[in-house]
Amino acid sequence: MDTRREEYRVPTFPNGDSLEMICNELQRGINEVAVGNMAIAKALLETLHGRIVKTAAAYAAGVKADRERTSGWIPVGERLPEAHVNVLCYTKGGGIVRDRYDGITLSDGTHQFHGDREEWRFDVTHWMPLPPPPFTTPNDQER
Repeated sequence: MDTRREEYRVPTFPNGDSLEMICNELQRGINEVAVGNMAIAKALLETLHGRIVKTAAAYAAGVKADRERTSGWIPVGERLPEAHVNVLCYTKGGGIVRDRYDGITLSDGTHQFHGDREEWRFDVTHWMPLPPPPFTTPNDQER
């Protein structure tokens, strides 16, 4: 039985900060207040506030990237596919169709997706790249 333990690493946010680092800086600011160094405490806490805001933004960006990576569905409001490339589209009505974005966005913000049957679709909410085709062998084609 393997008795080695994996070394614990403090999780970090995408911008390199860790919750431990932020808490340590906050404690430093509190300590400066306790000993009456208000100017130092104010500078520390203002800097810390900026780092927390940046860390939250980096965390939100990481969550968004994870959502795209794990679900595969990309909201059209966040990013559009390359023009004239077939993609899977999810529509407001809950349907999934293969369409391609024509590179056209109308003045009302609607994105034009064009289907195989020359139908225009204006109700696409999300898209994802098509999966690769299945791997087949010559024997599969004989069946």
